[in-house]
Amino acid sequence: MSEDGFDRTFTELFPTPVLVARVPDHETLNKELKREIDAVRNATPNGRPEAWSCDVYTTFHSNFSLHHQAGFSRLTSRFMEGATEFAKGLSYPMHENDLSIEVCWLNIYGRNQWQERHNHSAHPIVAIYYAAAPPNCSSLILHSEHADTMLRPQYLGSDQVDHLSIKIDPEPGMMVVFNGHLRHSCTANNIDEERISVSANFNINLKPE
Repeated sequence: MSEDGFDRTFTELFPTPVLVARVPDHETLNKELKREIDAVRNATPNGRPEAWSCDVYTTFHSNFSLHHQAGFSRLTSRFMEGATEFAKGLSYPMHENDLSIEVCWLNIYGRNQWQERHNHSAHPIVAIYYAAAPPNCSSLILHSEHADTMLRPQYLGSDQVDHLSIKIDPEPGMMVVFNGHLRHSCTANNIDEERISVSANFNINLKPE
């Protein structure tokens, strides 16, 4: 009970969960991935959807089955570990459901390339792994669900309760996992070195009773 007699509680409802992890031994993993990524890039045309405004190289429409390729098997295992930890953190009934990767693809950002705001709403879990992330490369921006509807006064806080967006600066070996409905984008890559990420969309499939 406060001094003025009011019994009050301040509650942060509807949090947005995000898992950021550093994959162990990522130096070795990224060396292996570089060979595989170079091979995919040499053999696969740009699969950029027509709806995308950016001109980033992607295999989204030309090869979205990287998780089935032998050279990506170690990364696939890490993806499964990260998504499983995320699902358990949200108390999803993993003992009753089967977590699986539906699609997995490559994105390569050169100088001045970026990604507009979008989401993966058809999938409950999304994971991004950074195989190459030079200093000062393109950032990942996570956008509040209320960003387009909220009247926001001047914000003086230092926490994340009332932010309209949160910036994550990628590092080699970093994995970011979040819900598919969360809108996200990438800032322009203002360096000459390439930023390389592999993304995966997950399904949680109900097991028959």
